Order: sequence, then C-alpha cells, then structure tokens
Amino acid sequence: MLGRRHRAGGLVAKLAKATHHLGDAAGRKITETTIDALAKLMQADDVIIDGGNTFWQDDVRRGKALKERGIHYIDVGTSGASGASIAATA
Repeated sequence: MLGRRHRAGGLVAKLAKATHHLGDAAGRKITETTIDALAKLMQADDVIIDGGNTFWQDDVRRGKALKERGIHYIDVGTSGASGASIAATA
C-alpha cells in the first residue's frame, strides 16, 4: 500500500480530509499492518480500498472490525471471494 519512503501518518496528513485510500499490498502481514496504521488515522465514513491479493477470510474479518469503527472497507483484490468481503461490510 505505502512505499518504503511513505508512512501512513504522512499520507493522511497530506490530505485535506482523509476520505478514500486505495492500496495494493502483497502479503498478509504487510496488508494487516498498513490497514491497521491507516485505520488509526481515519474517521467514520472514511474508506479503505484494498486491492491486494489477500486471504478472503482476513478481508471479511477486517471489514467487520472497520465497520464497527464506522470506516468503510472495500476489498477489490483477486483472492477469489471479494464479493463475500464486500457483503460483510455493506
């Protein structure tokens, strides 16, 4: 999601209002770490769009956890079940 030179806080701070973040991280751990970092900086009704190829059950879990905080999560990755994770966050 974020290049080696970028940090989640720097990305969010550069935006007038953090509303949508699109990322494409490879791997479960980096995806989890990046989404957690972004979520801590986001507000209700902000959106995280995950374009990575991660395990679909992780996407469903993340979507539910972010929904509890009012953050929208959209999985558009190629894990084979992105429809399930989108439905979990609707």
